Amino acid sequence: MAEDDPILICHRVVDLPIPYAAGEIRICTQGCLERVWVSHSSPRGPRPVCRQCAAVMLGDDPDHAMRLMDPTPRQIGELVRWLARGK
Repeated sequence: MAEDDPILICHRVVDLPIPYAAGEIRICTQGCLERVWVSHSSPRGPRPVCRQCAAVMLGDDPDHAMRLMDPTPRQIGELVRWLARGK
């Protein structure tokens, strides 16, 4: 795996027992080997990496990644409506 390979940042199963969208469980490819959620609508090319490993890769504090707020159901609904309009 080259350092510049595209990655898909994913939620760990342990942090998000019920995913926001239909998906499958895969393994973080960065080295922690945690199980992660990958949405069925996600691109298939990038390798899945958990948020904590991604934070370390990007030089961020892994604890900061845990403090990131997940979107609210209202925000998800607004995003889905915006995407449905094709903008």
